[in-house]
Amino acid sequence: MLNNVMTVGAQVLILFILIAVGIVCNKVNMLGKKTLKELTNFVLYIVSPCVIINSYYREFDLKMLKGLIVTLIVAFLS
Repeated sequence: MLNNVMTVGAQVLILFILIAVGIVCNKVNMLGKKTLKELTNFVLYIVSPCVIINSYYREFDLKMLKGLIVTLIVAFLS
């Protein structure tokens, strides 16, 4: 459990660092408006789906499968 919290914390820290780099690049006018729009589209349509797919890459665990089934049943009933 603590390992999962540490992993999420590290990912959030990386996200904030990337946000800070973006803010600095914007403040010093390093990137033009067209470049920012293209970069945003790239992250939105290419990087985000790849990150989502990568987050599902785990070793098979019967306990996780049971949890998924319970979650699906509860979602269906609600």
